[in-house]
Amino acid sequence: MKFKKLIAVSSALIMSLGLLTGCSNSNSNSSSGGNTGKDSSKSLVFADTQAPNNLNPHQDWNGWYVSRYGIGETLFKLDDKLNVEPFLIDTYENTDDTTWVFKLKDGITFSNGNKVDAEAVKASLENTIKENDRAVELYNIDSMEADGLTLTVKTKDANPGLPASLCEPMGIIVDVNDKENSDTNPICTGPFVATGYKEKTQFDVAKNENYWGGDVKLDSATFKVLADTSALDMATKSGEVDVAVSMPNSSLDDYKNDDNYTISSNPGSRAQMLFLNYSNKFIQDKNVREAISLCIDRDKYNETLNKGGSTAAKGLYPTYVSYCGSGYEFNVDKAKKLLQDAGYKDTDNDGILEKDGEKLSLKLITYSTKAELPTFSEALKSQLAEIGVDLDVQIVDNMTDECQNGNFDISLWSFTMLPTGDPQYFIDIAFTSTGSSNYGKYSNKEVDSLTKELDSEFDTKKRDEIATDIVNKVMDDYGYIAIGHANYTYVMNKKVQNCVANPSEYYLLDANVDIQE
Repeated sequence: MKFKKLIAVSSALIMSLGLLTGCSNSNSNSSSGGNTGKDSSKSLVFADTQAPNNLNPHQDWNGWYVSRYGIGETLFKLDDKLNVEPFLIDTYENTDDTTWVFKLKDGITFSNGNKVDAEAVKASLENTIKENDRAVELYNIDSMEADGLTLTVKTKDANPGLPASLCEPMGIIVDVNDKENSDTNPICTGPFVATGYKEKTQFDVAKNENYWGGDVKLDSATFKVLADTSALDMATKSGEVDVAVSMPNSSLDDYKNDDNYTISSNPGSRAQMLFLNYSNKFIQDKNVREAISLCIDRDKYNETLNKGGSTAAKGLYPTYVSYCGSGYEFNVDKAKKLLQDAGYKDTDNDGILEKDGEKLSLKLITYSTKAELPTFSEALKSQLAEIGVDLDVQIVDNMTDECQNGNFDISLWSFTMLPTGDPQYFIDIAFTSTGSSNYGKYSNKEVDSLTKELDSEFDTKKRDEIATDIVNKVMDDYGYIAIGHANYTYVMNKKVQNCVANPSEYYLLDANVDIQE
């Protein structure tokens, strides 16, 4: 069978101001007056509230930022409808169920001028597999052979989602022979190169003079990492920032009504989702999980608390895909009865239910760099108190570490579910028993079995049907609980051109981003 294309809060105000002041003079070409004068270079200042651990794209989730910063590129990329398109690849085909033949575009070079051939790509992908568990799951590669510009990949089993998985920025192509500065200055193929690195504070890039893909409009850019969304809002309004990512939705009306700014927004697949820890005996009780879900007023959370910045979840995935799932409801009385019928009682009249001598108390962890998450957490705490469930909400600095160590009963994430445009991605890493992001160790044998079918099915219609079955089983279990699906939005100075929000969240700065003269 041949398969040619798969269509696939807060920190102190003084600290925030100090960060802005410390960075504002480092780049004289920002929107506050830099791009003027005959000899001025073109530069922009970007800002976000989140940052990578380092600039090695093969580790953790760092690749997402290396891609956004314009430093790294992948073999395939996603268009604005999340369809898979060849990028560094010229042609490709699936010659049998486990064999893919990729031919690279001729003339691609790394930023150091070295040629990108199949051997270099093979070495880069091998390093990704070595450094990142998600690559092991999603690529399922058994062997690779390089011949000139042709890379032949053999997978252990049929893997129809491989082109989509190769869009994920953990697969950014890197010159792995240059190991000296891999964490701060990776040698990639993008239109920009890293020139300055201050861990989780500021990242600077400059035009890649060896860029293979044509003219690069900007000369440089600065990426600031601000303490929280309030600092981001302040910096944008003061002119310190040209492009703001993760702007709080409560502030968007200010920019919509101001001709000095433009907004680019796309419905994304980022879900505000509860991950549950199945080592907790109460979480193991489906009645408790269902009661938690029944206490979430999704319309209020998304339309009121998040100012319309997200859409109430009907199911686990957003409604624009056929396998979204459905069935969530808001019914506090039903939640109370579920727990009562399951034997939970408040014997000492302190407002907290008990069972087998233990109080129904749970710890929820989340983070503040997504402004809606602490707000949603406090709303859930209040609602659960009405049915006798005590919820301790804690804001943490490193969610991944806390979750990997099991230091939670519930964790509230803002998690992108369709970054490859394919349902296999999130199902593999989260819903399966051994998934790398299945922090709470959710396990359902039927889901695991169906996932194996999904991972080897090439027919798009059948893939969607299998994904629907998986989603329905997870929802019936209340294995994971979605609250809403967020929009992906940039707020920009009106001088910024060709900067468009992509629902995958992989792309921000590229060769076409420019400043109006």
